[in-house]
Amino acid sequence: MTGSAINIVAGQVPALMGITGFSTRAATYEVIINTLKGLPRTTIDAAWGLTGLFSLYAIHINCNQLSKRYPRRARLFFFISITRNAFVVIVLTFASWLYCRHRKPPPVNIRLPSWKLFPQDFKTWVSLSSIASSSKPSGHRSLSPP
Repeated sequence: MTGSAINIVAGQVPALMGITGFSTRAATYEVIINTLKGLPRTTIDAAWGLTGLFSLYAIHINCNQLSKRYPRRARLFFFISITRNAFVVIVLTFASWLYCRHRKPPPVNIRLPSWKLFPQDFKTWVSLSSIASSSKPSGHRSLSPP
């Protein structure tokens, strides 16, 4: 269990920090080493990801402590703790909108691939699937009278 958790966390931290340039599907020790090497390349993604992660844990821990301190309000703190995900998503979405609202997005240059780039097997599969979808499967009975 612990090894799986370390593997999952090691694969998610680079995306959380905005670090790219290596495969997160490599061996766990390689991912951790590459993540540590890539810390100087951390992007603004880290600000949003780490803030959200910290907020989720802070709300959860505070709600648990407050429910022990104020047992009459334990139900209220329970529901606040449950809705923390939605709260953090809404607040950070608004914050990122405030950050990005005056920035001009980079131009998007999308080129659709031509059929020449696809292998012959893919063309055959597309033509066979179109033929198969137009015919009725065997054993299919029509509801209309003969």
